[in-house]
Amino acid sequence: MTDEELNNLIGQTDLVSLVSKYVSLEKKGKNYMGCCPFHNEKTPSFVVSPEKGIFNCFGCHKGGNALTFIREIENIETRDAIIKLCEFNGVEYKDSVPKKNNVNSNYYKLMNTAKDFYKLYLNSDKAGVEALKYLESRGIKKNILEEFEIGLSPSNGDTIHQVLLKQGFLELDMADMSLIDKNDKGYYDLFNSRIMFPIKDENGNTIAFSARIFNNPDKSQPKYINSRETKLFIKNETLFNLHLAKKFINKTHRVILHEGQMDVIAAYKAGLGEAVCSLGTAFSINQANKLRRYTDNVVICYDGDQAGINASIKAIKVFKNAGFKVHLVLLPAKMDPDEYVLKYGEEEYVKYFESHIIDDIEYQYQVLFLNKNLADRDVLDNLRLELFKLIFSLESSILEEQYLSRLSKDLDVSIDAVRRDYDKYVSTHARNNAYENYDYPVEVVPPQVEPVKKRTRNYTNLAEIQIFVYAIQSKYLAKLIDSRIMNSLQVLSQEYFNIWDTLINSYYANFDVFDQGKFMQLLDVNTMDSFVELIDEINKYPCECNEAELDKCIKKFNSLADDYDNRKMQKRFQESSDEDRVVMLQKMFDNKKKQDKKKHNDAGRKS
Repeated sequence: MTDEELNNLIGQTDLVSLVSKYVSLEKKGKNYMGCCPFHNEKTPSFVVSPEKGIFNCFGCHKGGNALTFIREIENIETRDAIIKLCEFNGVEYKDSVPKKNNVNSNYYKLMNTAKDFYKLYLNSDKAGVEALKYLESRGIKKNILEEFEIGLSPSNGDTIHQVLLKQGFLELDMADMSLIDKNDKGYYDLFNSRIMFPIKDENGNTIAFSARIFNNPDKSQPKYINSRETKLFIKNETLFNLHLAKKFINKTHRVILHEGQMDVIAAYKAGLGEAVCSLGTAFSINQANKLRRYTDNVVICYDGDQAGINASIKAIKVFKNAGFKVHLVLLPAKMDPDEYVLKYGEEEYVKYFESHIIDDIEYQYQVLFLNKNLADRDVLDNLRLELFKLIFSLESSILEEQYLSRLSKDLDVSIDAVRRDYDKYVSTHARNNAYENYDYPVEVVPPQVEPVKKRTRNYTNLAEIQIFVYAIQSKYLAKLIDSRIMNSLQVLSQEYFNIWDTLINSYYANFDVFDQGKFMQLLDVNTMDSFVELIDEINKYPCECNEAELDKCIKKFNSLADDYDNRKMQKRFQESSDEDRVVMLQKMFDNKKKQDKKKHNDAGRKS
């Protein structure tokens, strides 16, 4: 696609419709406003300008055009964003480089067809009634069924095989995708009478299935059966729900890791859409690397039993090795997120989750005490050594002292006794890094922020923009600037004057810290449109916020006012009668003397 074709594509995109797929927008004058999808906020500060074809958030400062938006919200490469933009506009994507046929395209088509059949079977066959009742009992309603595209595999052991065969798919491909297998009697379905959860890659392509038992009295049958590994499905690289979680991760700047699909779905229902889980294997560094493309902040919330705690400890190390900031939530004993939601409700689960987030050291400290009989000398001695090992791993002397003091209280012994034992432990152990040094793979190196390139286009009223840059930094700077330019405000356009007047005399009269969302509530429709344009200009002209630059900015602004007054007086002089020109010349002379005196005083202050 040429640059011209790309610009035309961006230009023809209905940005409001595109953004509305992710954000609830409300019309405000010529623009639309909503809560930003890229960070958490209660007061809307995210603006879409259909006239300009741009969006801008006054809170996190993300902005751009339709292509920028789709790339950021989906966290995808530019080429993939262009393809999605073409799909949105119903335009055929034309790559400037000849594209090789995707060898896996037929596999994707096959798996998507299977997924569609399982969905249809759940909702149309009599066998689906019992499965739907079971799902409803687990709190999964119609909207969640649709969102996760949940289905049902038939009890007849040859159904999906025959359905796909009639659709023209090859039996060898079905076997390669772990949908069927073969014995001496022929091909048979691998999944029977199980609720089917499609497993998708991060782009939303179905690549495997997780099949859950729901009505089989045979207790020897495993609760879940996942597809075998295939060309599409590599277990230690795949995360359930990542395709839906991406946009929530972008907004919350964190990912939640659960143990199972039902836990992820329970969290999703409750509004914690950034939840994912691994699939039948321990969490791996490959999965951490994949998540690292989206965030470096994780909250692990595994089951509250001992198995869940052990798995959490292992996951902590994996995430630490991958450079994550790690927090955890410890659920009540033997409960998982799904059970908590079913018992107490979605709202209570979110309250519990958000109020019980602790860092990884605190988590490990707490779980070491769980189910310990401290009256048993051997148990106490082992606990003491494990706690010393944990405290010794801390890189902060302050934290070390805090945990030793806390340990003396928890064990009900003197701090001196704890200190003596700890010093003895330290003298016989070498301090090792708690986690391995980790080299980021090339594809997941955290993105480097490119230095801002100064625009070369001449903007004569740059000082007019800069005073706003400084004024929104702090109330003090705003008041200081206003006191020094109050006689020069004629430089501002009427719209910018209205913005400045509202900022100084209305906003800062009631608030001490600038908040774009709150400020915009004070603007009328026309002034808000101008404010959107002003913020766009502010983003283009970054400037250093220091005393010297501020002083230079104010002088330039006042100089612009002098030039403005001079031009105005010259125009009046040229238009005046001969009788008035003498008076006008005197005024121009007096004005020149004032300006020279002001420059002299400024030079004196500088020296």
